[in-house]
Amino acid sequence: MNNKLKELLKEKNIIHLNYVDNWGKAVEIASEPLIKDGSIEKSYVDKMKESEIKNGTYIVLTDYFALMHTRPEDGVNKMFMSLLTLNKPVNMEGKEVKIFLVLAAKDNSSHIEALSNITELLMDEDKFDIFLNGEKEEILELIN
Repeated sequence: MNNKLKELLKEKNIIHLNYVDNWGKAVEIASEPLIKDGSIEKSYVDKMKESEIKNGTYIVLTDYFALMHTRPEDGVNKMFMSLLTLNKPVNMEGKEVKIFLVLAAKDNSSHIEALSNITELLMDEDKFDIFLNGEKEEILELIN
C-alpha cells in the first residue's frame, strides 16, 4: 500500500483515553497535537464544532468513527492528521463515537490518498477492531 496515512498520522498525534464528557471535548483533545505543532489554529477546532452543530452528524462515517474536518481556510497551516480513541463511546448527536480522526487538509484534493488508506483499514473488520480497542502500538503497526 502506498501509504500517505503513514506520513500524516504520526505517533505523537495519537491519543488514547478511557472517556471524555462530551463530543466537543473529544474534538478539542483530538486536535491538541495539531495545534501544538502548528498544523492548525484554534479557530479550526471551533469551526469543526460549529459545523457539526449546524450540519449534523455527517462526519460520523461508520459505527463509532468520526472524521472531523472543515474548510482549509478555517485555520489549516499544513496538512496533517491526529487521532483520539476512547474506551467508552461519547454521544455525538445521537450516535456513539469512540474514534475521532481530525483531518487538516490544505486543499480539496491532497488528502484523498490518506483518506483512501484510512478507509481501506476501516473496511477490514479485524483492523477496525484494532482502532476500536485503541492500542496505540497496534494502530501504529497497521498504519506503518
